[in-house]
Amino acid sequence: MNKSASLLISNCNVHNKNFKIIIVVDGNKKLKQKIESEFKTTAINGE
Repeated sequence: MNKSASLLISNCNVHNKNFKIIIVVDGNKKLKQKIESEFKTTAINGE
């Protein structure tokens, strides 16, 4: 893992269950934004 790699940890409460999403993004902000966007959409649609 190089220095540009970052660790994204998201805690979400969906249906009263705690989900922890851990995503490693290797210096790619667009990928990070895409993953966050898709996760938010999934969480909203899953309600």
